[in-house]
Amino acid sequence: MQAWALNRYYYQSTIPLKDAVVISRFRDRDIRIEWRHRIEDHDGDLGTEGGIERWLKLTEGLGLDSAYVESTEGILPATRFAVEAYVHFCRDKTPLEAIASSLTELFAPNLHEERISGMLAALRFRQSRHHELFQPPPDTGAARRRLRARLRQDACARRPRSARRSATR
Repeated sequence: MQAWALNRYYYQSTIPLKDAVVISRFRDRDIRIEWRHRIEDHDGDLGTEGGIERWLKLTEGLGLDSAYVESTEGILPATRFAVEAYVHFCRDKTPLEAIASSLTELFAPNLHEERISGMLAALRFRQSRHHELFQPPPDTGAARRRLRARLRQDACARRPRSARRSATR
């Protein structure tokens, strides 16, 4: 569990960097505003903690020192490579491909909830203070629904007229 949490922390702590890259690719102000909540979900805001802080609490609960976790010294080379490749992918590919790289989180939140509940059921530690990581921020669902609607609207508007007609039949 320690190795998993340590490596997952590295991924989670890099997501705001990836999302900042994605935001920088959008010319549409409304999409940038909708996407911005993703950074706040992970980094938190002034006076509030985000997901990264909750991951640190989980790693502490598993017996890892926070300074060690934040140093990323113990991250597996394959994890480091994959996470950095993800950021580079979002930087180098089209904005649509950058968005698509996040579709699992955007369009399958129930799948994530199932995985998390299964993992929590199997964990030996059951202290609620370590489980708070897995509680989504209260407004995450609404923000994700708005973003999904906006992305679908934009994707439909960009399809050729003939493809839109056949898709509605």
